[in-house]
Amino acid sequence: MERTIRKNASVRTRDGVRSRAGVNATITTARRRLAATIALWLAAGLAILALPASAGPGVASLSPPRKVLIVVIDRIGLGDLSEANSPNILRLAERGGVALMNARVRYDVYGQGGYVILGAGGRALGGFNSGLAFNSGELLQTPAGDYIRAGDLYRARTGRRAAKGSVVNLYIEEMRKKSDVPQAGSVPGLLGEAVRKGGKRAALVGNADSLAPATQVGAGYQAEPVEPIENTPGSYPEATLLHREASCIAMDENGLVPSGNVSSDLYTVSRSAAGLRTDFKRLVVESRAELATSDLLVVDMGQTSRVDEQAAFYSDKALDSARATALGECDRALGVLVELIDTSRDMVVVCTPTPTRKMIADGDLLTPLVVAGPGFTPGRRLGSPTTRRVGMVSNYDVAPTALGLLGVDIPAEMAGRELASSSAGADLAGLERFEERATGASNSRKAMVRVYVITSMVLVSLFFLLFLLREDMLSRHRFFWSLVMLYLLAGPLAYLVVPSFGIPRLNWLVPVAVGASVLLALAARLFKPRRRSLTPEGESAPAMLRPLLALSGATLLVILLDILLGSPLMSFSPFGSDVMLADRYYGVGNLYMGFAVGAALLFACLLITVLGKSLDRPWKRYAICGAVLAATAFIVGFGRLGANFGGLIAALAGGLVALVRLEGGRIGLKKAAFVVTVLVVCVAVLLAADMVLPGMSSHAGKAFSRAESSGASALLSQVSRKLAGTWSLTFASIWRLLLLLLVVFGLVLNNRFHYFRRIARELPFLYAGFIGMAVALPVAWLFNDSGIEAAAGISVFLFVPCFLLLVSMLEFGEQPEGG
Repeated sequence: MERTIRKNASVRTRDGVRSRAGVNATITTARRRLAATIALWLAAGLAILALPASAGPGVASLSPPRKVLIVVIDRIGLGDLSEANSPNILRLAERGGVALMNARVRYDVYGQGGYVILGAGGRALGGFNSGLAFNSGELLQTPAGDYIRAGDLYRARTGRRAAKGSVVNLYIEEMRKKSDVPQAGSVPGLLGEAVRKGGKRAALVGNADSLAPATQVGAGYQAEPVEPIENTPGSYPEATLLHREASCIAMDENGLVPSGNVSSDLYTVSRSAAGLRTDFKRLVVESRAELATSDLLVVDMGQTSRVDEQAAFYSDKALDSARATALGECDRALGVLVELIDTSRDMVVVCTPTPTRKMIADGDLLTPLVVAGPGFTPGRRLGSPTTRRVGMVSNYDVAPTALGLLGVDIPAEMAGRELASSSAGADLAGLERFEERATGASNSRKAMVRVYVITSMVLVSLFFLLFLLREDMLSRHRFFWSLVMLYLLAGPLAYLVVPSFGIPRLNWLVPVAVGASVLLALAARLFKPRRRSLTPEGESAPAMLRPLLALSGATLLVILLDILLGSPLMSFSPFGSDVMLADRYYGVGNLYMGFAVGAALLFACLLITVLGKSLDRPWKRYAICGAVLAATAFIVGFGRLGANFGGLIAALAGGLVALVRLEGGRIGLKKAAFVVTVLVVCVAVLLAADMVLPGMSSHAGKAFSRAESSGASALLSQVSRKLAGTWSLTFASIWRLLLLLLVVFGLVLNNRFHYFRRIARELPFLYAGFIGMAVALPVAWLFNDSGIEAAAGISVFLFVPCFLLLVSMLEFGEQPEGG
């Protein structure tokens, strides 16, 4: 009976009423569930409230991951863009920014190396075969007629396995070996490697394969022969030239792209001169699929490259039509791809790794770059800390920009910096004018340098021979020969100012620059007192000191002002660094650095010499001379201004020696130790400021920053690259001939006439400047990768004034000692 009652107490009765025990159990369970629910909601609320403070960055993870789409439309120029054939590119530029990208590839070849640079974010070497990329499952035919999968061949060559669906570059080991040299500061595939290590995924779609007669196939191309058409007499086989260099952008350091398609499925055979045509519909479909599963997608449109590859087969009219058609097709496909991207979150990059063949022949190596995405102000020109120029960037900068958006650490080996919008509007016409001027300056540089150097060598040689053989001809024509020496000193100033008046073209630049040099020399020649200047000791000094003072002062002033204003004159000067060849984008180049150091030492020491009795205390002379030399060293060497580290060392070394020698006496061990100590302290302070201050740093600052993260090997690589450049240019630059000539002639004439001894006695302050230049000359040569140019620039302001003083001695009937 009891067991029956207990059983009935836990079940529902027939009329639907629970027993008291059952009701109590139900209430207890409900209370427990309610308490657990309330506790869960409280915990969730506390977590949400604490989330912004403790895990702010984690909020971003709730949003879709950012993506980067890099679209390659190769072998076009800025002038090819128009509303007729590239409206989507222009609209994308309005949504983001546009710039000219320097496609210069040093130590490599065009058409292959540019892609390697884009993927390395710095200087890396590729070669003719860098486009040998395949889907891992593609079949390659062996000489025996058998077939092997590209993935199996890749594994045999590298010992690494390629996953199904991946893309392999069979030339990766050769590229790695080529880049294992001091000239290469980065490594191939660094962008893809950083993406992989950052937990992101890269993909690749597209190729630029072209079809050509078999006789066109030369060394360095991997060709796939096309079988003759069956039952068609007179048919001839053609070969497919593999151009899959876009793999070098997306691959990692092992030559692998995790996913993608670069096969022949992406093009069809056409009757056009290009032979092949991109299947844009399939390209877009596969790009859409890859974009859904990848973080970085590289798409090679291919068609503009094919047209330019076969440019020699077209007439000019047919080539223009084919180029416009190809660009229009690429632009329409771009318009579809951009619709798949949200530029408020994702980034689109449209780049041209290689100029057209005609552009390369014309010396124009600047190609269009368009970027749209978060952080880029619509309708602006792009800028970069690499170039410090508005509207001009480097091909080094694409990879760091992509990694920055993906939130991936940028490797220290990458020399490029992230792109940013500038305050200037996207004026394409203005960019074209800059491109034209830069091209003209680059093309005229070699010829103008030869004009100055060869003219100087001829005039100095004639002067030397007359002094040794027919001194009477010099004494009878003193005005003419003093004008010749001043003409040589006026050259750097004239060549700096003249190109600013228009597009540098040889047909007018040569006569105008030469004429300007003559006018400057004539004006300086007439700038002298009616009576002789006096030294502090009261002895007569040559009257040519004031013309030398005027020319050296004007040259120094214009160079320093140009540096402070961002080097607008040096950018297009034949003596400036060639921005087209990526020698130096900002600051002062080595040649004008040498002119600045030489002019500063000459001007500072001449100034206190000419002022004479007004400087009756040594501290006054030290103050004036030191101020000029310190300002020159700072402006030339500081990373935010001239950014020439070798120039900083040369200016400090020469200036300190001149100051120590200013009041006479020998430079003993204590003075030498003082000079070295002050030099090291000044260099260390400026270098530390360059690295610590926010913003852009100089090449030296970047090198030391990379050394901090990559170890001393990065710094040693930079030093070895500089030394290698110094050594090679010493025997290649035409400036070495002028330097050698001035040094030999100067020493021979001094050995005969002892003019240095006389200058030391009668013009001790000027002699201190000459000693400073003699020290700065070898220092500039050693501490710059093109130091021979800097040394030659200093030698002009060292020896030409000495020759001018010899003429001045003849003018006043004074015989040089030993003459």
